[in-house]
Amino acid sequence: MKSELFKLEFNNLVIRSNIFNKFQNKEVYGGHVQIIDWLINNRTDRDDLQLRNGMIGIALNKFQKHIPDWLLSNGYIEDREYEASELGFKFSLNDLYQWLSTTKIRINFTSNDFDEAARKSSLDVVKWINDHNNQGCSKSAMYNAFTRCKFETVRWLHENRTEGTHTICLFSQKSLTKESEKSQTFEMVKWYHQNRTEGFSHGFMDFVASFSLDIVKFLHQNRSEGCTNLAMFNAGLAGQLEIFKFLKENRTEGVSSDLIGSLCYYGQLEMIQYLYETGKPNEYNWSFNLMDLAIKSSNLDLVKWINQNTTHVSTTINVFDNALSRKDFEMIQYLIDSKLYSNDLESSIISQLKNQSLFIIEIVDWLMKSSILDHDKLVNLAKQSNIPIIYAFLKDYNINI
Repeated sequence: MKSELFKLEFNNLVIRSNIFNKFQNKEVYGGHVQIIDWLINNRTDRDDLQLRNGMIGIALNKFQKHIPDWLLSNGYIEDREYEASELGFKFSLNDLYQWLSTTKIRINFTSNDFDEAARKSSLDVVKWINDHNNQGCSKSAMYNAFTRCKFETVRWLHENRTEGTHTICLFSQKSLTKESEKSQTFEMVKWYHQNRTEGFSHGFMDFVASFSLDIVKFLHQNRSEGCTNLAMFNAGLAGQLEIFKFLKENRTEGVSSDLIGSLCYYGQLEMIQYLYETGKPNEYNWSFNLMDLAIKSSNLDLVKWINQNTTHVSTTINVFDNALSRKDFEMIQYLIDSKLYSNDLESSIISQLKNQSLFIIEIVDWLMKSSILDHDKLVNLAKQSNIPIIYAFLKDYNINI
């Protein structure tokens, strides 16, 4: 019934290639073979095989794995060997191996495909590609698997391929979303140290300092590559206090001079407190405008701590407008209550009223009901703006113009 209604409706349209593509792809998403069949047979460019080949990737990526072989069995795509790049499917598909092992479509995988599969696919897919291509892989295959924490794939490549790998520099952030994955990285690093000779770059310790004390200690005790001053910097930005302490006590690289400013900008209160309380005179660069950076971080606790415990409370930016642009009501209240602002509040109010996309009624209402605004100045600024809606707004607060 759906296909008949679709045909009736579609016959009323002017048939253009881009219209067909839109509907054709939509039906591929839903796996509606009857409608796809009708669309292919009624389009004006039926011989455009490239468009139909592209339907294979669309179908697979939308979990409609029956569509590609349906296209082949009905003669809508050629019965030949395809390059994987022609088909456009993603190597990250969960059920890719199941499809590869059952499809009648013949696919030639290049070494680049092999490398990409090692990064994104399961070990079963890697094994399948290994058995169905004649180019092998490159050093990037094991490197990709390692950086994505695919330990089983790394070991399989080690045992079954001879290309080796590149020097390891980092892990992909996408592979470090779960604690179990972070734990596996330590086991993989130990295995790699014992079984491979390519080694790690000094940047590898810099990178892992942001999440793993175990790996940092292991590299320090068992490897000679060392690290740079980015190791302590990365540990600080990640809030890894124990890693920071270990590096400070056991390494000599030090830390970059912009550490304090960066910690304030990213709102790392615990690290700031530790450095302020334990640092030696001139050990760290405290010359940054800490309050400005803390306000930008939207970390109210950090702003309060700086205000209450240090002498670094001066501001150089329009801190009120900065907090206002973030719609940070609590920050604005604290800045005003603590007199940590130097800008013209009346001008900020008028600017808010001019730009309604930035207007936050709760904040403006709170300011208007406070006793800190100069009403005469508001009136003068409103007259200069000559915008009726501003007059009407101020009238609600008994300010007549």
